[in-house]
Amino acid sequence: MIIKGNIDGKRVSSKELEEQVQKAISSGEHDITVKADGQHGIGGRIWPQFGMVKVTIEGTAGQRVGSMGMHTTEIVVKGSTSDDTGWLNCGAVITVLGDVANGAHNGAAQGKMYVQGGGGARCDTMTKKNPRFSDLESWYFRGVGDSFAEFKAGGIAVVCGVDPRDPENVLGYRPCVGMVGGTIYFRGPIKEYSKGAVKLADLTPQDWEWLTANMKPYLKAIDRMSFYEDLTKDIAVWKKLIAFTPAERAKGKSRLNMGLTEFRLNVWEKEVGKGGMFGAYLTHDRSILPYVTTGDERRWKPSWKNDKYLPPCAYACPSRIPSHKRATLLRQGRTAEALALVLQYSPLPATVCGQVCPNLCMTTARAAGSMSP
Repeated sequence: MIIKGNIDGKRVSSKELEEQVQKAISSGEHDITVKADGQHGIGGRIWPQFGMVKVTIEGTAGQRVGSMGMHTTEIVVKGSTSDDTGWLNCGAVITVLGDVANGAHNGAAQGKMYVQGGGGARCDTMTKKNPRFSDLESWYFRGVGDSFAEFKAGGIAVVCGVDPRDPENVLGYRPCVGMVGGTIYFRGPIKEYSKGAVKLADLTPQDWEWLTANMKPYLKAIDRMSFYEDLTKDIAVWKKLIAFTPAERAKGKSRLNMGLTEFRLNVWEKEVGKGGMFGAYLTHDRSILPYVTTGDERRWKPSWKNDKYLPPCAYACPSRIPSHKRATLLRQGRTAEALALVLQYSPLPATVCGQVCPNLCMTTARAAGSMSP
């Protein structure tokens, strides 16, 4: 069955397209091709009660392809995808015959993602481990972008390093920050990794057995079986990054026992630079003030001027009735004061303003608390 994301030049909304997919599956369809036009969330949330379902995506896939995908769903994307492919994956097998953008497999716990190309920034972040099911798998043929595996807590990621964008750094900058679980197998050079969270190690025979066995279905899925011999001929060119165990972390000084000042100076600024990730753009004095200052010594203290401009509801009213203040009084149960406030502004409260008001405040204001006079 074919479902079109653009009909006669008019783009179908993401909600409408998902409703069509769900309706088709409920009617017994199990092999669907979506000709996408940037719709989000295609292939996700297809419940196991429908049995095995295959969704093929052609055209332009939007964000979160296969988000919350179930274990009875197979998704094949004939091209690249946008952000958050496989977001919160719950078991789907997602094959992308191109690149995945930022955040692929973000927060995922089960399933597989086979990528024919490379990954963007922050892929495999916050992945999870469910001991009841097989480990999550993420496979990248080329390389990945910055902040890879940030706060990773489970699953296996494989980066093959074939023709990466950066041949000298296949894992990007600042990988594995805050990683507490899971394994990363990679092939090729790297420049850095979070040494406070993970350790670099050689592959064991068990690692190599798993990698070479699971490499076959991956390469077959992305139509790259001709690379199998080259990728599996030498265990020495592969390395792995694994998180320190709680016992290993306990041997050193735990960051949790540090004061904020010590952590900032000895850990945070050493990893991300002085002033944090935006330090290079800060121009003001960054010395620490030992006490709260006022006047000219004050730094970046906001000055609130809530009544400098009228809100939309009051501005739209010809009588300038402050409906926002009246609504506040009503919420506080001060009904008499609310009525008195209206009478101060309304020139004809019992006739024109009280009976035939066109509710200009309601049609103009976006604030949820606005009310008609």
